Amino acid sequence: MESSIGVLMPIPIYEGLQRELKKRFKVYNLWEAPNKSQFINTHASSIRAYIGTSGFGADADFINALPNLEIIASFSAGTDLIDLELCKEKGIRVSNTPDVLTDDVADIGVGLILGVLRRLCDADRYVRSGGWKSIGDYNLTTKLSGKTVGIIGLGRIGEAIAKRVEGFNCPIIYHSRSEKAGVKYKYYPNVVELAANCQILVVACSLTPDNHNIVNRRVIDALGPKGVVINIGRGAHVDEGELVHALVEGRLGGAGLDVYQNEPNVPPQLLELDNVLLLHHVGSSTFETHHFHKHMESIGVLMTCPMSSYLETQLQKRFNLFKLWSYPSLADFLKENENLNSVKAVVGDTKIGADAQLIDSFPGLEIVSTYSVGLDKIDLRKCQQKGIRVTNTPDVLTDDVADLAIGLILAVLRRLCVCDGFLRNGSWKKGDFPLTTKKPYPNYKYYSNILDLATNCEVLVVACALTEETFHIINRQVIDALGPKGILINIGRGCHIDEPELVSALMEGRLGGAGLDVFEREPEVPEELFGLENVVVLPHVGTDTHETCDAMADLVVQNLEAYFQNQPLLTPVPSIIYEK
Repeated sequence: MESSIGVLMPIPIYEGLQRELKKRFKVYNLWEAPNKSQFINTHASSIRAYIGTSGFGADADFINALPNLEIIASFSAGTDLIDLELCKEKGIRVSNTPDVLTDDVADIGVGLILGVLRRLCDADRYVRSGGWKSIGDYNLTTKLSGKTVGIIGLGRIGEAIAKRVEGFNCPIIYHSRSEKAGVKYKYYPNVVELAANCQILVVACSLTPDNHNIVNRRVIDALGPKGVVINIGRGAHVDEGELVHALVEGRLGGAGLDVYQNEPNVPPQLLELDNVLLLHHVGSSTFETHHFHKHMESIGVLMTCPMSSYLETQLQKRFNLFKLWSYPSLADFLKENENLNSVKAVVGDTKIGADAQLIDSFPGLEIVSTYSVGLDKIDLRKCQQKGIRVTNTPDVLTDDVADLAIGLILAVLRRLCVCDGFLRNGSWKKGDFPLTTKKPYPNYKYYSNILDLATNCEVLVVACALTEETFHIINRQVIDALGPKGILINIGRGCHIDEPELVSALMEGRLGGAGLDVFEREPEVPEELFGLENVVVLPHVGTDTHETCDAMADLVVQNLEAYFQNQPLLTPVPSIIYEK
């Protein structure tokens, strides 16, 4: 290749690209010139190729200033900033990189959806600022699973997003210039109708004069105060002023934005909103009992700690509710309440369940219902000895925890929370954020040994129940097998991981990153983690969505009602678990 061929680059793009271009061509770095117009005039005759980007295209004035320009190679999928008509007139070839970035942008789209609905970055800041320890549990968020996702632009990226969110059991609907043949998703010819029929609206189309401000006030109002806008297309797709007003006024539920109208300038109002996730263009029924027995009201139910106001209300409607947290200690409760035989049921959760002391304190106890899937806070052997039934809420929270796991994977690999902070503190104006890593795709091969599993994966997710066998299942050997490029995600229990070994590995660079929703001594979190950008820490919010908490509460109540009406339990803990 002739090294005399001139190639013009407008900004630093990617070191690998710059390195390869310099091997083959004479590269002109426009960003280094104090006077850019003069620089172009001086070298115009030598420049035969131009490298465009998503932010720097080639308008008519620019193209006309380069008389020998033969090709524009865009380092992006978009060509909206290139005057294609003029290029056609002048015989200038244009290329882009469409398929290469499809997966990355689709990953970012799903990451933004999960980040907004589950407030991942705000929850991360909550832990880092000490809020979990000083204030208490983080607010409930909203689940993704089951929500209708509307996609504007069912091209490569739109289809890739659709395939991903289908895994969350989300119905998909779409809008494009025309209905696509052979597509199973429902088509809407009108964007307002699309918005009215979905909860999440994803903008994934290319920018044309026809879809400028395609998301306007009418579309936003059709989406409504519980709706979420995700924009991974172009900033000009969304009427930014209307979007800001809708978010500030509560007419829109949230937004996940990777693009803006006047990049790198971002409306300052957005920086103050917790229901907005901002990236710098990087790519969430009651059991009907017709014959409710009157004696239910005399049955005592003990709640061990605050869990859900909805659950509390439902229990108070049906039973004589005792709140253990209203007393300084269990001993004080026992001292002040004479008729302990009336307590027939205990409702616990992941923090305070039913240990041997509590179980022995209530001679009339018949059932323990945990407001969680985990059973590690319940003395199952003691319950088995005394014939006490145990229920949990296994299937209700499956989607939420799975959502969170995927969100943590994407947040760690794509550094979503760091990106959000990078934009909020104004760093984007000084330059682009470093490259991150795309999400690897899992396989389903079985490994009987966890060391072998860790050796053969890049992302290791802990999602098992806590038992004596799984205590510290992630130790130094496993971490070292995962290696310096590996990512560890824990949505199980804090004691699954040897926390000091994890901290050491992260500090020493022996592990690539971690996404943690649980910790060994909650709400205590190792302070060393707060200084690491390759770590996302959440305040045990895996199941904390309004939908799931209400569903879990219903299930707890339904189990208690079923038991006291001599009906089969809905979610009894299998007897095999007692025997472990």
